[in-house]
Amino acid sequence: MRNGIHTKLCVASVLLWSMTALEASAQEVDYAAGFALGLRDIDFELTATGGEFLTSPAGKVGFNFEETLYTGALWGSLLYDRFYVTGRVDISPSESTDVQMQSDSFPEFDGVRSSDLDRSDYSLTMGFNVWQGLSVFSGYKYTEFNLEANEDSFLLGAKDQNYTEYGLFLGGNYTWQFGQSMSFSLSAAYAFLDVEIRDSNVGQESTIGDISFGNFAFEGSGRGLSFGAQLAAPLTDNWTYNLAVKYQHYESENNTTTLPVILSGEQFDPILVDDIDTDHEDLAISFGVQYLFH
Repeated sequence: MRNGIHTKLCVASVLLWSMTALEASAQEVDYAAGFALGLRDIDFELTATGGEFLTSPAGKVGFNFEETLYTGALWGSLLYDRFYVTGRVDISPSESTDVQMQSDSFPEFDGVRSSDLDRSDYSLTMGFNVWQGLSVFSGYKYTEFNLEANEDSFLLGAKDQNYTEYGLFLGGNYTWQFGQSMSFSLSAAYAFLDVEIRDSNVGQESTIGDISFGNFAFEGSGRGLSFGAQLAAPLTDNWTYNLAVKYQHYESENNTTTLPVILSGEQFDPILVDDIDTDHEDLAISFGVQYLFH
C-alpha cells in the first residue's frame, strides 16, 4: 500500500513539473554533471523493548554500530528556466566495523561481532526557484546498507543483515551570492520513509550454545529531517567546485515481528518481538566538481 502511494505521488510530481515547464516560455535546456569524494559517518541502532522471551523481564535487546566510510558520488542535472531535475548516486565501498550487541535481560547476548559494512544511496530531486535565492524541491530517495558477518555471535549468529529506507522528501533551499562568483546555500528537508531490515544467508545459524534464531525481518514506516550546507565557486566558465556538508536523522518506532527459535536442532513456535525501534544518523562531508553544458 505504502509503495503504491509513493509511486502515485512520484508520477504526479513528474507530471506537474512537466506541465508547468511546458507552459513556460521556450528556453534552452542546460545540462550539468559532476562527481564528489568524501567521508560519511554512520550511527545506527536497533532496539526492541517488548516481546516475549527476549526481553522478559522488561529490558532492551538490540545492536548498534558507528563507522566512517569513504564515499563517491555522481550526479546529473537538467536545468530549464527556473526548474531543475537532479539524479544522484552515492556509493561507499565495504569497510570493517564492530557491531555492538546488548541485552538488559540476557548478558550472554552482549558482545561485539566483526562485520563488513557497505552503503549505497540513490535520489531523484525536482526543484523550482521561487524567488531570488529561494528554491523548493521534492523527490524520492533510496538508501541501503549491508552488514556481512565475519564471525559468529550468540544474538546475530553468522547471518548478514540488510537495511533499506526509501520514500519521498520535501524541502527548501536558500542561496546567498557573493559577488559574481562564490555562493553559499543552506537546505532542509523532511522525509516520509518505508524501512525494512532482514537477515540473509539464514542457514548460517549460531553455533554458540544450544539456542539459535531464524530469519529476523520487519517492515515499518519512518520519518526524519536532513540539513545541508554548500559553498560553491567557479574554476572556469563551465567548471565549478563545491564543498558540502549534510546531516540527516531518521527514526522508525513501534514495529512488530516474530522470530523463529531453534533449540537443540528443534524449531519452536516463533516468539513475538515488538516495540522495535531504529535510529539512523548520518554526517557527510564531500568535495566535488561540476561541469555545465551550455
